[in-house]
Amino acid sequence: METTKILETEKGNKDAVHLYWNGTDETWNAYGKSAENAMRINPELRTLTDKAELDGTQVTHLKVTTEQFEEYGLADHCVAVDDKRLKLKLKN
Repeated sequence: METTKILETEKGNKDAVHLYWNGTDETWNAYGKSAENAMRINPELRTLTDKAELDGTQVTHLKVTTEQFEEYGLADHCVAVDDKRLKLKLKN
């Protein structure tokens, strides 16, 4: 997905985690508010974060394998799935 579209998606994000598939290293990646929201689901994910630059903007970046996605309980929050993107919702 284009970085501009990721930034647009994250701009108004309050309660979702958008994960994008990277086929090169076979990981799911969240940026900005999505990465922060993922840590609200499971604070232990903080150890898997770093900083990334998208179109000149520095954002929090989370990278997880499919196994980590399940291990850290993210699968329980999944509400939408396709080959390249997952959407998770925070539970109230």
